[in-house]
Amino acid sequence: LKVGLAFVPSRGLSYQGPSMADRTRLLEDVRHQFVGLDYVDEIRVIPETYLRGARGASGMQQVARAFDVDVMALISYDQITTTRANNQSLMYWTIVGAYIFEGTDHDTRTFVDLAVVDVKTQKLLLRAPGFDERRGDVTLVRADESIRRTSLGAMQMATDQMQQNLAVELVRFEERMKTKPDDIQVSYRG
Repeated sequence: LKVGLAFVPSRGLSYQGPSMADRTRLLEDVRHQFVGLDYVDEIRVIPETYLRGARGASGMQQVARAFDVDVMALISYDQITTTRANNQSLMYWTIVGAYIFEGTDHDTRTFVDLAVVDVKTQKLLLRAPGFDERRGDVTLVRADESIRRTSLGAMQMATDQMQQNLAVELVRFEERMKTKPDDIQVSYRG
């Protein structure tokens, strides 16, 4: 297989997800998991900009033709952070209260997913998700900093879990190739 590896572009929401450096590092880490597999001939990292204009299966097929790949390994992510005031937030009315009392609760849920899709048949070959959920209490003054740190930590944990699940799924995929030849047909190119 020739594998195209890319991030699914974000839809312009306020949260931009992992930094470009983090995305590049993750793409390289995932790429290394595919290197050395007998059934993988080549792994091509596809810049996110090529997928921005691509819509649906036909868009994915156009990108795959342009980069000459058989399957697309697409990484997507989502992170939702909610904040709310708790009972201690009443102390925010005082100047000192905003510095001392942890009256702001925040929850962060992060989901990172890698889906490998056969471009020709549009069949999902394997999927490796990663999830992290965190909660915290913080003072009003330190809320932004704490939420940012929580967000980065949650993204890292979800990414690590996705990579662990990918290692397992690649082994399962190889077993399926051997045990279910009708589902996955392997042919070698000249």
